[in-house]
Amino acid sequence: MLSPGIRFLLPILAIPCIYVLAGLIVSDLALLFPIFLFSFLVVFPILLAVYISLERLSQHLQAKSSGARLVPTVLGDGRQCCQLADWLGRLYLHHRAEHIKLILATDFSNYVKGNALRDLMNSVLGTGVFNSDGEMWKFHRGATRPFFNRDRISDFEIFAHHADRAIERMKERLREGYALNFQDLAGRFTMDSATSFLFGSCVDSLSAPLPYPHNHTPPPFPFSHPSPPEPDRADIFTSAFTAAITQHLLPLGINENRKRKRG
Repeated sequence: MLSPGIRFLLPILAIPCIYVLAGLIVSDLALLFPIFLFSFLVVFPILLAVYISLERLSQHLQAKSSGARLVPTVLGDGRQCCQLADWLGRLYLHHRAEHIKLILATDFSNYVKGNALRDLMNSVLGTGVFNSDGEMWKFHRGATRPFFNRDRISDFEIFAHHADRAIERMKERLREGYALNFQDLAGRFTMDSATSFLFGSCVDSLSAPLPYPHNHTPPPFPFSHPSPPEPDRADIFTSAFTAAITQHLLPLGINENRKRKRG
């Protein structure tokens, strides 16, 4: 069984190789080999560029027909890091566990939120552990520490249950023939997993209807329900929380910076 990488590259490499091989067979190998070698070096980049362009066009058309959007990519003259810095602004993304532990726990005093951020997020997060510094942060951290002991961290069944539920909802929507907002699904999974893990009671946002693409109308409701159902309580809470966080990020220039770049 060929690996995915070989299956992807084989069609791209096969066409120019067949072209060169056919030329070598019908021509004098000793005299014309440099010509065909030159032809291969010229034709291969062209074919590769055409293949990539057609593949991107095909993906764009498939996404458009499903009402979905492709993941944004940084294009330009090769200086992607500079363009990413301009696009994201003063925003740093960390994924290494030791860095996150350093910022949030072991060296927290050097990564305080500051008065400006605390005032900005006060109406949403109050003075809780996510919006406090100094002694107040230590108090909240000590109060929440029992929720993160080894017994609770080792209980992966909670996350497995909600992951299976999220995958099932994804399959249901794809069987209907509609695109799926994966970010929305991931948010529901996070909300259900976090509430079950920390509070022992799930908001069950994965049970709420998933949104349909903007250019598709949802299927008609059954005759027994002539009007759409009332919005789910968990859905309302998740949407309100997301809207509040987004509204409070606007003064930081994160969303506005992205809008300017896209516009």
